Amino acid sequence: MVLLSILVFFYIILCVLVCIRPYWFIGFLPIVMLFTRFDPLDINASPEKIYFLFLIPALIIVLIMRGIKSIKIIKMPKKIIISFLIFWLTLLITQLLHSGLNVSALEFVFNYLGKGLLVFFIIQFINKKYKFDFCLKCLILSLFILVVLGFIEIFLSNNFFVFRETFFEPKLVISSFTPLYNPNLLSRNVLILFPFVAFGAYYLRKQTLWLMLSIIASLGSLLLIIAALSRARLIAFGMQIICFVFLIYRNASPKYMFILLSIILLLFSILMVFWDKLLERITSIFDVLLSPFNADRYFDIRRRMRMWMADFNLIKDNTLTGVGIENMHKYLYEYGAVKYVNGKEIVVHPHGGFLFFTVIGGFLVLIPFIIFLFCYFRFLLNKLKRSKSIVRSIFIEAAIISIIGINISAISANPFYLNIFWFSLGFVLSGINVLNIHNT
Repeated sequence: MVLLSILVFFYIILCVLVCIRPYWFIGFLPIVMLFTRFDPLDINASPEKIYFLFLIPALIIVLIMRGIKSIKIIKMPKKIIISFLIFWLTLLITQLLHSGLNVSALEFVFNYLGKGLLVFFIIQFINKKYKFDFCLKCLILSLFILVVLGFIEIFLSNNFFVFRETFFEPKLVISSFTPLYNPNLLSRNVLILFPFVAFGAYYLRKQTLWLMLSIIASLGSLLLIIAALSRARLIAFGMQIICFVFLIYRNASPKYMFILLSIILLLFSILMVFWDKLLERITSIFDVLLSPFNADRYFDIRRRMRMWMADFNLIKDNTLTGVGIENMHKYLYEYGAVKYVNGKEIVVHPHGGFLFFTVIGGFLVLIPFIIFLFCYFRFLLNKLKRSKSIVRSIFIEAAIISIIGINISAISANPFYLNIFWFSLGFVLSGINVLNIHNT
């Protein structure tokens, strides 16, 4: 009851703040997004969900109070808006086709509309440099908090790989409220946040406190990714590190060359400490592909491949419109996408972001979603080519690195349902506008 009272008080304060400083309300969102699992009132509700559902109506009210003229839709890339709306409409049509007016199916569909509105509101309210700086600092703080909690968890367990070995059973009470309870969810959050935090180390380099927080959070991210031992995320994070090394090298001066060499030596030293464990996780994929029947020690990989085959067979039979979100688990069970935990048979979700959309909505949903990502990525590339500001260019490159990492991760998991992913999309569009105006 004490914790619940604290949360209620916290939300009352936020209600007042949203009327005074809407950008504070948006900026706090990445920190609230850390608390994705704690359900004080309802098993289907979390602080993130409550905050998110309150955020959209509150910002609509603020816009109405300010007047419709304050909405600057022209600043939003039209191709991105149109492609998102087409994606959402196809998602709505396919779910209506399969589930009719089922409440939970409609909630799922309108949840994605809410994510799109979040992107829109970030662009509307994060339109000044000081507002952009505030949001960036909140992103840095959220990853820093995650790193600190992660290291406390490792210290209490006296086991660096505690997240993988004690899946869903963290020792630290607060860890069960955050992505730390799930190593795959943890690594997805790190992949999204890391590039922006690394950019923050450069952008806020004259502010000692935020520079130190950015550096600690960036280096801690590497250790969290290693501790999570997620194969796809290890590969994706490795790609992000390579991109950043190239980025530093391209803008190299003697000072930055020294920083680059220091980073490479530090990364090499860290990787050497955990080399055996990392090599075993990554090579297990190739061992199973080369010897699928003899690789008994890699049972989890063979099980994952069996689940993927079940997904592909389901998609082959339901190519155009999928099976719908409400029917997904029933069909997956029929196609054999199950695993056994403590002797119990459990139906699993499609292990892949693109697979997920294809299963629930077929190619009718998948193709518009890919077009939406393509339009967004192409917009970033065009802005990068025309950018005359070093800071703006580095920010766009950080955004591209984030998107590359999360799309590689989407091969084996679904990161697209995370609100922090959509927050990052809006934050990037807002940052491009703000940094263009100030030309810093």
